[in-house]
Amino acid sequence: MNETLKYTPATIAPEQEGASVRVVVPAYHAENTLKVCIEAIVNSRDAGNLEIVVADNGGNERYASSQVEQYPVKYLLCQEQASAAYARNCGAADFENGILVFVDADVEIEKDTIAKLIHPIQTGHADATLGNYSSCNIEDLNFFQKYKQLYISKVYARNDGFVKNDFWTAICAIRADVFHGIGRFDSSYKGAAGEDTEFGIRLSQQNWRILSVPVATGKHLHFFDALKLIKNDFRKGVRTMSLYLNKGHSFSNHRHAKKNDIFAVFWAVNVALTTFMAISFSGAYSYQINALLVSASLLSYFVARYELISVFLKRNIAFLVRAIPLMYLLDLVRAFSVVIAIGVFLYLKAASKNTERRSLAADLGQ
Repeated sequence: MNETLKYTPATIAPEQEGASVRVVVPAYHAENTLKVCIEAIVNSRDAGNLEIVVADNGGNERYASSQVEQYPVKYLLCQEQASAAYARNCGAADFENGILVFVDADVEIEKDTIAKLIHPIQTGHADATLGNYSSCNIEDLNFFQKYKQLYISKVYARNDGFVKNDFWTAICAIRADVFHGIGRFDSSYKGAAGEDTEFGIRLSQQNWRILSVPVATGKHLHFFDALKLIKNDFRKGVRTMSLYLNKGHSFSNHRHAKKNDIFAVFWAVNVALTTFMAISFSGAYSYQINALLVSASLLSYFVARYELISVFLKRNIAFLVRAIPLMYLLDLVRAFSVVIAIGVFLYLKAASKNTERRSLAADLGQ
């Protein structure tokens, strides 16, 4: 089902004046961005009867408590560190009615973002909503931050309707009763990767409606350089692919794995292989053939990634020239993460079967 709604900033309807909204901000090593994040949420208080909870998940020792106390914020110290899932559960623990909004501590939301997120839930059109990163508010970010934000913004703008088997906790909202009813986030996930997708799978299994609201935007303040971007995409790629393999779900509804994304990863690998073969087996008679194969693979890759290339081109030519090699490298990283995830999955499956055989043999021997 794909339903598009007209999104306008909305306060709690008169008949729902008693309704409340809690914004939970999980904070782990967020000293550089937490103040900006909170200020942006405070400026969204016209969204209704709103309260803000910061779930301190560790690494914020240098953050002066006075900086939080100047705002209407409830500050919770969560004992278990390095688990975004645990921090979100901690912040939502005693809130069972109304609407829960989750905003990452490194995100600066727009003034009307919360209103746009909660409106479809208030009107009964959705049980959970997902926001997006802004495609224009990026000027003071470095190149790698700009690249990541533009990429996410374009990918998540593909859907302004319902999604399945997917969730995104950087900017999102959900009915509190639904959140607690399906068992909250799985806190066994460490760091911040995989727990949101797993949560989305459970929501879809129980037929709760997850609505993408790409106009509910924010700015991603997280620092990235080339190495951090590669590590981030690899880690999340392995976890997400492993999760889908273990759960037996299709990628058909995953916003990062549309047909063009899959083709792009395939052609990225193909470009690397044909280039390697051209260099390794070049000769007087094969030069033109090798050059033709490499050019065809490269052209196919650019066609598959035309959607992103057009986004980068809107910035300027200089940005596009820097973005294309990075885009290609990250597609190779995605391919590698898929191979690793499949390899680990098959290894663990084979190991499990061997254990079952040995156990059966031991039982028969008795």
